[in-house]
Amino acid sequence: VLQCFDLFRIRLLHGWLVDPQLQETHDAVARFGFNQLMDALIIDATEPTENATTATRAHDSHPPLGPLQVELARSFIEDSPSQLTPHGLSRLRADVADGELAVFFRNNHFGTLRGGAHGEL
Repeated sequence: VLQCFDLFRIRLLHGWLVDPQLQETHDAVARFGFNQLMDALIIDATEPTENATTATRAHDSHPPLGPLQVELARSFIEDSPSQLTPHGLSRLRADVADGELAVFFRNNHFGTLRGGAHGEL
């Protein structure tokens, strides 16, 4: 399916972004894809503390999450259950061109997104 979007030059977008001004949360979350972050949090919750670092490192090339980063990542997920953040919406408005057609991915659903004048979507 994703190859069809590429073929027709239709971008696949989402709006679940961490605001870079929230430095600690951004550092904890932005380096992971959704599945990688969920795996890291699951490993943290199910493994003894000493083994969580080893398990996370073995699963992923990213450095493991520390206790503060785990809490920040969990808070980000809990605070944005709609998978759309104010920063993500702002970026969509800025990045989608007037008249551009895109596919918007949110909460495991695809939707159509069309850019309008002055950042309207």
